[in-house]
Amino acid sequence: MKRVTRKEILDAIDCPNLGLLKSTYPLRDPYFVFVYDWPTVDGIKKRPVDTWVNVKQLNHMSLEAWASIGKAFVAKAEATA
Repeated sequence: MKRVTRKEILDAIDCPNLGLLKSTYPLRDPYFVFVYDWPTVDGIKKRPVDTWVNVKQLNHMSLEAWASIGKAFVAKAEATA
């Protein structure tokens, strides 16, 4: 499978409030987390929301699969605003 980078994934989703982090905890397989960080409104910043993607490496999924998951998460996060 073609190498996929975080930048490529986030560029494909095109949401300035979205981040993609790799999370590793002892005794657990690594996974990735999409984090939606709300913009500040009137000096108030809401707590970020996130969703996990249980893969060890970015290239274990295609760019299209990552973009699909990320866009669905953004739509869900923005619908709850």
